[in-house]
This record gives sequence, C-alpha cells and structure tokens, in this order.
Amino acid sequence: MQSTVRMVILQPTTFEQASEICGLLKEKKSVIVNLEYVNKDDARRIIDVVSGAAFALDGYMKKVSGSIIFVAPYNYDITDDKDAAKPSKLLSLLR
Repeated sequence: MQSTVRMVILQPTTFEQASEICGLLKEKKSVIVNLEYVNKDDARRIIDVVSGAAFALDGYMKKVSGSIIFVAPYNYDITDDKDAAKPSKLLSLLR
C-alpha cells in the first residue's frame, strides 16, 4: 500500500500562525510558507519559531525565493543544485 505525501501551502498574515506551520511539520507534512503577507518583523519571528521546530524534529528548511520558504520533515529528501539546508544555516540564506 502506498502512502500519500501531503504538502501544504500557507500564506501567514500574523505571527500566531507559526504554530500551525510547526504542527504540520510535526505531522510529517511539508509546508511551503509564503511570507510576503506579513511584516518583516513578524516574518523573522515566524522563521525563528519554525526553524526551531524544524531543528528539534530533524527537519529541513530551504529558501525558495525572497519570501518563500520550504519546510520539510526529516523523512523528506530535498535536493537541488545546492544541498538542502539544516535550520541552523537558514539565517545565512535569508540575508
């Protein structure tokens, strides 16, 4: 039996939605997070919280574009022309 892989796309508008992203990651779902609808301070806070959750759950975060982040649980294999970044490397990707 083949299991279904779930990916969720979220466009948070407030910092409080960071917990929803963390919950999805905890459920082993990957999340594309579009941060263009939150102010810069809230976007940084969301990234801080989500990167902490990804680190704690051995997950991954990858910057897709200026305001889009891909967050994946440990059971995903992310590859592109560069290696996928562990959350500890994400802050350098965002600068």
